[in-house]
Amino acid sequence: MAPTGGSEETNQLEILTGANKDGRIKVVFDDGQTQKDIIQTVNMNDNTTTVFYKLLDAINQELRFDYHITGSGMTIYINEPTQEADKDITITLEDLDATGVTGVGSEWRKGVTRTGGVAEVNKLEITEAGSGSKDLSVNLPMETI
Repeated sequence: MAPTGGSEETNQLEILTGANKDGRIKVVFDDGQTQKDIIQTVNMNDNTTTVFYKLLDAINQELRFDYHITGSGMTIYINEPTQEADKDITITLEDLDATGVTGVGSEWRKGVTRTGGVAEVNKLEITEAGSGSKDLSVNLPMETI
């Protein structure tokens, strides 16, 4: 179970590139209690703005009853309704059909005195394409400071 706490946080997904072929992308949203897989189709030549609006709409449809969803620039913000509800949240974007779409999820927590905080970014870089159809599992230990 993900820890809850009292520091305000912002959870976000930034869209970095658009699509260069038709296919599907998946946003995985996990708050430690609920995991949602949000599948979205994209078309060849969908630019970052088009992909952003498609995902903003899809994420809003899935999470609007439990989270406050907004967007600005190429970033989708997913926030808990109250500070007391804050959880450790993971947001990832997976390119299911090699469409070329990329994005990065992050969690930003305000400092104790609410004067700012440090962006928490968890990244996994894939350096080679896989061969065949296989499952891949990656476990990254979390360290609390």
